[in-house]
Amino acid sequence: APVVLIQVKGHSGNRHNNAADMLAKQGALLPEVPAYVPLPSQPMLQVGPSYRIIDPSIAKVLHQPIQKPEKSNACTDGTDHMSALTAHCNRPALLALQLEHHKKLLEAETEREFWRVAKDVMNPKRVSSGFSAEALKNVFIARMNPVQPVPESFDEVRLEYNHALAAAIPDRTPDETPDRIFSQPFNEEEMAEAKDHLQQYPLTSSKGYD
Repeated sequence: APVVLIQVKGHSGNRHNNAADMLAKQGALLPEVPAYVPLPSQPMLQVGPSYRIIDPSIAKVLHQPIQKPEKSNACTDGTDHMSALTAHCNRPALLALQLEHHKKLLEAETEREFWRVAKDVMNPKRVSSGFSAEALKNVFIARMNPVQPVPESFDEVRLEYNHALAAAIPDRTPDETPDRIFSQPFNEEEMAEAKDHLQQYPLTSSKGYD
């Protein structure tokens, strides 16, 4: 059969094509890949639950799979057992809810149904928290304050120094703001006018002093 030569690509002056040509030429001039030499059948010896390497030059390949640790079921009930607070373990439920909303939006038969679902998504009903403020306070007190007795790794001298600095701060300090905002006197009428002004606009519309 006759041999047909087809030019795939010539030098177009494009730097990416030239770089590809150069890599292809370098690969063609590289030495041949040596024949594959299999590793010994017993490169490691098992000593109890661990493994010992016989030859350091041999790659660390285990011929017997190591048992994977069992997944912890600490969050299956949706509770953080360390803090007694609701954890992030309900993410699958939140993902399922998002997929349900997405499906309702795509499968809405009428515009009225579409906007009803969209309104429920954009303005969801406020749900009650899974824990009280008192429980949150107790958790933060335990986590943010130093434990007693103070461990050796804790800088107790620095703590006493911070307490001394805090005690030296006076109860009343001079107002050093440019317009004396915090020290200007005001009366009940001005306070009522400010409340009326704020009620006329949503909370997200304020961009200056109020």
